[in-house]
Amino acid sequence: MAGKDKQKKEMGEMEILYKILEVGLKKNVFLGFLVVCFVLFIFTKSPILAIVCTLLMLVMVASESLLGVKEHGIKKEIFEIIVALAIAVVFIKGISFLLDTKYPIDSVVSCSMLPNLKRGDFVILKGGSVSTPELNLSEEEIWTIRNGFVSSYANQTYTNFILCAFYNRTQACEFLEAEAQKEHVEEDGIFKFIFKKCVFQKDGRNISMPCLKELEAKGNKVEFSEKTDIFVYEPREGDLFYKMGRGAIIHRAFAKINTEKNTYYLARGDNNGILDLQTGNSLVEKERVHGKVIFRVPYLGYLRLFLAGSFNEQYYCEYQFVE
Repeated sequence: MAGKDKQKKEMGEMEILYKILEVGLKKNVFLGFLVVCFVLFIFTKSPILAIVCTLLMLVMVASESLLGVKEHGIKKEIFEIIVALAIAVVFIKGISFLLDTKYPIDSVVSCSMLPNLKRGDFVILKGGSVSTPELNLSEEEIWTIRNGFVSSYANQTYTNFILCAFYNRTQACEFLEAEAQKEHVEEDGIFKFIFKKCVFQKDGRNISMPCLKELEAKGNKVEFSEKTDIFVYEPREGDLFYKMGRGAIIHRAFAKINTEKNTYYLARGDNNGILDLQTGNSLVEKERVHGKVIFRVPYLGYLRLFLAGSFNEQYYCEYQFVE
């Protein structure tokens, strides 16, 4: 008797749960909570709200499945899930074919492309050539580059950007601010890296520092321009960006290098002071390029970041180059 009463109680509790889930889904209660949560996150960037939004998304998916099992059984629900996944795969494959890339969508993870792309932007990519100034060199010539460093302080060498980021408002940053008033040239192999004054804002104040403005090789000069394409590439195993585990990199093409064997790209974030190459990353072979950015949807990419467990804003979202 006691066993039957317990079973009835459990069945009653399950019915209550199903009713709650049904109201939450069919009356759009869960969706309403998610929208409110997401809007609050956009204004506050609170990691707690990011986690809450993620849990709401998971609850919505789980509720849909549980109610499906209750209404027409687990076999049919599994079948419908498989069909939905198949439709999604076909849709992505179709978009990939139309846009000529295996990776037609992505989300911006960092603030390295401010102000043109922001963390949480959802971007659409297109394959094909990347528009940027070109240099024609030999394979032997391009491998004379050694990921050269540009500044020395405290018996160690750092790139200008990393030097200031690591030491942050110490003598090292003061040294950089003094150097920022001058043009600084670093030679590495056949390449010349030309640094000029840049200004970025942090905590409401303007700070000067050198940043890479031009690159010269064999008398041919390339200037940094925000008119070149923004593209997405896969970091090579062993590179700094690969070790950071943030997936594909979304940066601007600084220059294209054509050789007798391959095509390579130099990339730089609009909100970074130096090339990706100068932070311990490789030249980007064309085979590692996913495509160029042709469209963005603000904020939508955050949903993908949440599901990937990326809840916190990076510290360098606090500063932005202004000139």
